Amino acid sequence: MSVPDNARALLEAVAQNDSEKNTTDDPGTNNARTLLPEVEESALPPPPGTLSKRQILCCRVSFLNILLISFGFMLNLGALSTAYTSQTVVLHSVKDQYFNASTTFGYTLWSISSVIGCFAVIISPSIVAIIGPKITLVVGGVCTTLFVASLIRPLTSTTYVASVLTTFGTTFVWQVQGHFIAVNSTKKRMSRNTGIFLALFQSSLVFSNLFYFYMLYGKQTIPSETRITTFSILTCAAALGVVVFSLLAHPWCEKIPRPQNCTVAPNEQAKTIHFTPKEAFYAMVRATKTKEILFLLPLFFFTGIEASFWSVYATSLGYTEKFGSLQQALVGLTNVFAGVGEIVAGIFIALTGKWMHYNGRHGILLLGMLIYAVTFGLTFLNIPPRASLETTSDVTYIGPNAYVAMLVSFLLGLGDGIFSGQIIGYLGSRYRDDCITVFAIYSFWSTLGNTAQFSWAMVLTLPFQLLILTIFAVAGTVGFCYVECLSRRNLNNRS
Repeated sequence: MSVPDNARALLEAVAQNDSEKNTTDDPGTNNARTLLPEVEESALPPPPGTLSKRQILCCRVSFLNILLISFGFMLNLGALSTAYTSQTVVLHSVKDQYFNASTTFGYTLWSISSVIGCFAVIISPSIVAIIGPKITLVVGGVCTTLFVASLIRPLTSTTYVASVLTTFGTTFVWQVQGHFIAVNSTKKRMSRNTGIFLALFQSSLVFSNLFYFYMLYGKQTIPSETRITTFSILTCAAALGVVVFSLLAHPWCEKIPRPQNCTVAPNEQAKTIHFTPKEAFYAMVRATKTKEILFLLPLFFFTGIEASFWSVYATSLGYTEKFGSLQQALVGLTNVFAGVGEIVAGIFIALTGKWMHYNGRHGILLLGMLIYAVTFGLTFLNIPPRASLETTSDVTYIGPNAYVAMLVSFLLGLGDGIFSGQIIGYLGSRYRDDCITVFAIYSFWSTLGNTAQFSWAMVLTLPFQLLILTIFAVAGTVGFCYVECLSRRNLNNRS
């Protein structure tokens, strides 16, 4: 499971916006700003970077907060990622008088979570505005911890409740993550702090899933003792992450301010400095109706179904008996290789940043689509068609082969990282004055994609799922290339 794109994009948008303000402001612009209604200075939060002057144990509080939130995400969300990916296989392994899940019961839970996630994305900004970002972060971490704990001793009632809680928990956590990075960073340190956070968080994909691989290595089934031990340790790691969240040097009840350049009219900005639920919803509706966003919706939807396919793919590996003693261990190992792919994609995007600035992002996105084409083709050749629905010993065109399966995992992470990087870069620069609204739309349609993928995963075999993925990958790429070329042409005409 990759880093939610809206959170990463918000960080880049903040950095770009700060830089733009320092280089393009002129006297005319400043005079125009003085005509806007003023908000009491005491009501405004301190600007990003003010915490950096304080020190604890010879370490700046701002940098300490960056480390704390990074390690908190690594522990809490890392444990959640492993539990989330292995959920279907783990639940199917429990057969007793208290719980007896079908082979696709995990897909049902994921579908329910995704539907609720659409609602959670809409209301989460309002929740944060009411209770403050730190309480939101801790409450979200507790919800995700309860989900991991529910797999220690699965019961029908607790699995449903835990799925609902973790949906709200992950939404709340990612909603405030960008805020904590921003308020503890100056414009000069934004890129460094973002890199620290992403590096520590992405490392959780490797460490937590290597632990799962070690615990399940050599087992074709999941014994109850192994399940209890594995998820007890993961629950402790997630709970430790919540403790780390609570140590942040940040007021418990401080609220997030409204962005300076939001979609609300200036005369309304004088009344309040925080988003209301009604404002947030109407801003999303207005932005969705624009031509550019409409062309990008297939790409947003694809990111959702592709992210959900990671879990379906891991389940397919766990249901393929031809892998022998690696059958269950590969469920954890697949995310290790996917994490490596994400890291390679990040390095590649960083190295090609200057080239993309002059030549556009569509060329890199086309490369990502080519990687996805190879990925889906290898999956079709290597994994039995019914492996996503039930345990099977069927042979395939080239296997099944464990090495090819891990290559596919790496390519999934690589393709996801490339696509995410281009979406982040484009939206963060094109809509930097209203990034919160645009990325809320992005999250909403991506969540719809999650819902759709898990819904048809319960009835469609793997080849049909791969066909749907390919169609939306092509449609999303075409829409993005059109929108970006149109945007660059309009920019050239104005200059």
